[in-house]
Amino acid sequence: MTEGIPFYVVDVFALERYSGNQLAVFLDWEDKVNQSTALKIAEELGFAEIVFVKSRQAEQEFDIRIFTPEAELPFAGHPLLGTAQVLKRICLDKKEWTITFNILLGKRKLKVLGKEEKGFFIQNSADYMEVFTPDDMAPIWGLEPMDFLLDTPIQHVSTGLGYICIPLRSKESLAAIKPNLDLATEFLLNHK
Repeated sequence: MTEGIPFYVVDVFALERYSGNQLAVFLDWEDKVNQSTALKIAEELGFAEIVFVKSRQAEQEFDIRIFTPEAELPFAGHPLLGTAQVLKRICLDKKEWTITFNILLGKRKLKVLGKEEKGFFIQNSADYMEVFTPDDMAPIWGLEPMDFLLDTPIQHVSTGLGYICIPLRSKESLAAIKPNLDLATEFLLNHK
C-alpha cells in the first residue's frame, strides 16, 4: 500500500530533465511498505532502482532501503545520490552537508558541495579478497588464458558490493567474450 506516501522521481547523473538514471524516492516515514510490496512497486515502475526512506535518526542521518524489481539491494550508488538530493531539498537547508544513510550494508556517508549540489561518496577503503587465475576465468568467459593480463591479478575487490576485476590483454579479447552462463553461475555460487 502506497496511498498517502509522497514520492519523487529523480533524474540522477543528468544535466536536464528526462535523462540520466531514473529513480523513485518514497518518503515512507511511517514504515507502511514491507519488502514484498516494495518489490511489486519496483516491478511496476520498471526503474532500475527505487528507494524507501524509512526514518530519520538524526538531522542528517536516515534509514533507507533500496529495491530493484527483483531484489532488495544492500548498496547501490545512484540511489544514494538521488535520495540525498531529495532529502536536501525537503529536509536540509545548508549549502554544504554530509548525509549518512543506514542501509543493509551498514552506514554510508555522502557529501554534497556548493550551489551545484555535486555529490561525492565518502568511499570505504577497498577490501582486496580472493585472487583467481586465467585458468579459472578462461572457460567462464569463452577465452584463452593468454587473453588475460598476466602481470595484473584477477581479484575480488569490494568497497561495499564485491566485484571481480578481470584485466584483459586487448580490445580483441574483450570482443571475443562468449560467456558460459552455467559455468558463471556455478562460479558465483562457489565464490560468494
